[in-house]
Amino acid sequence: MNIRKATARDIRSVAKVHAESWRTAYKGIVPDEYLSFAETVDWEEHWSSIEKPEYKTQVFVADSEEFGVVGVASAGPERTGDNVYAGELYALYLLPNFQGIGLGKRLTITTSKHLVEIGIHSMLVWMFKNNTRARLFYQALGADYIRDKEITVAGGLVTITAYGWKDLTVMTEV
Repeated sequence: MNIRKATARDIRSVAKVHAESWRTAYKGIVPDEYLSFAETVDWEEHWSSIEKPEYKTQVFVADSEEFGVVGVASAGPERTGDNVYAGELYALYLLPNFQGIGLGKRLTITTSKHLVEIGIHSMLVWMFKNNTRARLFYQALGADYIRDKEITVAGGLVTITAYGWKDLTVMTEV
């Protein structure tokens, strides 16, 4: 598998990975109403900014000649003005058949290296609190628990959890 920066040619594939990952990864974690809503989102439109120069997010994909794009990660400046964490891993999605083989780790390390290259040396990531698999994944990569907060999802409150790395050089040396 190759990890590379996404291009505009990848938008459709990235959107497909995002949508399929949502359907499978969040079943039983978020309300079914939210999963149904997510299926109506125009994911191609959502990812259409991949190569715009003013767009501060960098998107990376995992792909191969045989399977095409099977994973996507995006990261950039932290979006809420956190005083400690300057960067944020916005998204990490893998097709189900490609989970558990190291691609998530490789994508996370690649996004971390990118952030360090642009002068961002800390990063957080938000996930649904009851997404044990994601929490354990980030903990295995050295992320520390930061805090919880509640958000409204499909008309109901859901708790999300932040984990993070205060020093991304730990990730870039892996």
